[in-house]
Amino acid sequence: MALQAFIDDSIDEHVLTLGGLISPSERSEVFVREWGNALLMRPKIRWFKMSEAMGFGGEFDGMSCERRDERIKVLYRIAEDAALAFVAISIELKPYDEIFGGFQYLKNPYYSAIFGIAERLAATASEIGVHEKLTLVFDQRGESRRISDAWTQFKSLAPPNVQSLISDAPTFRDDTECLQLQTSDMIAWWVRRKKLEQLGVSERMRPPWNKARDVPTLVFDWSEMNLLWSQARALGIPLPVLLKLRGSYISLNRP
Repeated sequence: MALQAFIDDSIDEHVLTLGGLISPSERSEVFVREWGNALLMRPKIRWFKMSEAMGFGGEFDGMSCERRDERIKVLYRIAEDAALAFVAISIELKPYDEIFGGFQYLKNPYYSAIFGIAERLAATASEIGVHEKLTLVFDQRGESRRISDAWTQFKSLAPPNVQSLISDAPTFRDDTECLQLQTSDMIAWWVRRKKLEQLGVSERMRPPWNKARDVPTLVFDWSEMNLLWSQARALGIPLPVLLKLRGSYISLNRP
């Protein structure tokens, strides 16, 4: 079966998140039909964006909370049915810039985000049923230039086990035509929101959906300590030495 990973970005001044779903091509026809029908529920919307839904803007302007929540629950159930797995990675931007700003190929956080997702997928591929190359599909209305630049770096530096899992080039689609990317927008926004809650930037929010089944979910969080471990590996020096050089007293307990 042909597998695609549909990925969207969600970013603010604090956090970058890439997230989405892995779905086999044979589920695409049913997904597109059901998602399209859900968009046509009253009140009709032309597309789904999580930021608009949660902020009652755009297509959700004037919609009641009850109608909004009903729509999200229906759409999430459709996403569950289509997904082989959900996947996401979050990067705290301030510590990332402080740690990697001086590295030519690492200063673009999209490189590390793409690498992190690919590495995570390679490590768990057999567990979630991925046994062939994945084609990554990104929203062309996102940071397509930064993703394209990051992809070139990623493919030149990724280890063989990661290279063998990911297709040679990503695809960029419009999320009004590739409806799976609207699910990716939902996943990426939610994972970023939970990271903001963890950082104390946003208040805690309950998931606006009910889970109908347990979809394998791979969420990788590059906190400051994760980033320092990666920097130490990139420099080829032990983490305690790096921390000493930085004058850091961060706990050495790897998260």
